[in-house]
Amino acid sequence: MNHQVFISYSSKDAAIANQIVEYLENNGYKCWIAPRNITSGHDYTDMINDAIMACRAVVVVMSRKALQSQWVKKELATATSNNKIIIPFRIEQVELSGGFLFMLNNVQWIDATSKPTSMFPDIINGIDPGKGVKVEPEAKGEGKKAPIGIIAAAAAALVIILALLIWHPWNRNPKEAEPVDPTPTPERIIDTVVVEVPVEKKDKSKNDKDKNKAKEDTKKTAADKAKQEEQKTSTETPKQETTATTTKTSTNPVQQPAVIRSSTTTTQTTSTPQTTATTTPKSSEATTTPKTTETDNAKAMAEAKKKAEEEKRKAEEAKLKAQQAQQAQAQQQAEEQAYQNSKKAAIALYNQGKYEQALLKFQKLREQRPNDSSVKLYIQKCQNNL
Repeated sequence: MNHQVFISYSSKDAAIANQIVEYLENNGYKCWIAPRNITSGHDYTDMINDAIMACRAVVVVMSRKALQSQWVKKELATATSNNKIIIPFRIEQVELSGGFLFMLNNVQWIDATSKPTSMFPDIINGIDPGKGVKVEPEAKGEGKKAPIGIIAAAAAALVIILALLIWHPWNRNPKEAEPVDPTPTPERIIDTVVVEVPVEKKDKSKNDKDKNKAKEDTKKTAADKAKQEEQKTSTETPKQETTATTTKTSTNPVQQPAVIRSSTTTTQTTSTPQTTATTTPKSSEATTTPKTTETDNAKAMAEAKKKAEEEKRKAEEAKLKAQQAQQAQAQQQAEEQAYQNSKKAAIALYNQGKYEQALLKFQKLREQRPNDSSVKLYIQKCQNNL
């Protein structure tokens, strides 16, 4: 055996014990930990005793479960009797009593109740004073910090871009602008792309102009109607005048036809433009406005209905997924509870001395979870007692 550190812990604290092993081995301190270093087919009690005898230091992960473990107490007693360096690594606020108080009363603790990983360097200081450096291990998935050079380069690039934007030709005075070269250049291409942005505004202004024009047309038609009525009234007055002239000039029969002809011609010329002016805008208004509004309203209603159906479908899918996840979680919890109950029953049989029955139950548990180290340990204990 060429390890330096023996890890003594309760199976309930396996997670933090494995983290300690990983940290120490990454820093050059090889560790011995059960059940990783137990060889199949050998007596595990002899292997644990030999591992403690061969190590330099014993790290004891102290918790409430550890104080209740007889194996941790035996391992600590063996290390004390062989004058090994004992490093209590406390992860819970516990009070020593009995044999633990006797063996650890004069030993300096490592208090890791708040943040265990930050106290890993103190373990190395307990083995080799001065070698442990308190640097918190980098969390998994956390990226490295960007170098200062990259940050400086990015800042310089940003300054250059801002300077180019400030001194660009579109920010200069139009009187000082240079003559435009007809050959396409990258700068001119960029200018055209930028100029395309206000086109939408022009379209909007065009639509506003069309609306204003339509309003003006309606006002114009109303004005034309009023003008037509005035012209009708004006045409009636000349007729009365002509009749008056005919009565006055009845003594002169030669001049009567000329006056009557002139009056008739004037009435004809005034009547023709009135009909053309009033009929044209009415027909154009009646044919365009209602149809467009009806089609727009129908499209808007169809789109709103389609959007509502899509949102309803997505809500139903999300609800179904949530129900499935809840059912899976409940099933997983039930399986975990059943496994723990079977494990407690097997341990109870072992404590009652019914090793054969306990062995059968532990073997079934191992088939369900092959990586459960505590089940493997109990199987070996049952086999040794048979």
